[in-house]
Amino acid sequence: MNMHGHDGEPLPKETDGFCDRAMAASMSMGGFETKTWHREYGCVIFIFHSWVLDTPVKFAAGCLGSALLACSFRLTSGFKAALQQQLCTYCRCCSRAVVEALLAGVLALLGWLVMLVVMTCCVELFASCLLGTMLGQYLLARNDWELIKQKKERAKDHVSDSDTCYTELATVDSDACC
Repeated sequence: MNMHGHDGEPLPKETDGFCDRAMAASMSMGGFETKTWHREYGCVIFIFHSWVLDTPVKFAAGCLGSALLACSFRLTSGFKAALQQQLCTYCRCCSRAVVEALLAGVLALLGWLVMLVVMTCCVELFASCLLGTMLGQYLLARNDWELIKQKKERAKDHVSDSDTCYTELATVDSDACC
């Protein structure tokens, strides 16, 4: 636990009574803690030392940021193949290996940032990461169902009865889960 600012000076004691700024930490070794119900705990340092979640607004922004990070990670990993294709088409000067390396770097960065948020052991930030991951998965699933619906419609318009593609698509009930 680091109780000093980046210049070595101690952090101020409190901000708005939301948390104990002097005990601000980027990781809790005591297990998961809730910050909204136990204000006697130290403030959470969110990824960077200067991002101390010491007010309710900053804390809410940290929760939203955590959810967006986790959602971005899930969407990027889910759309990796499509993103590779788009980037290869857009950046004709780049080789496929360069595009794959860039995407691997982006995925690693997003994953590690989510890991750092979870390691704060703040229940609210952890729950935000879980919700962001679930939202990302939901958006991926909705996209998959929309693609199936589009293929089904195209198949109805352009395929004869003997085509197996239409038969396979017709067996998929895209509204079954909705």
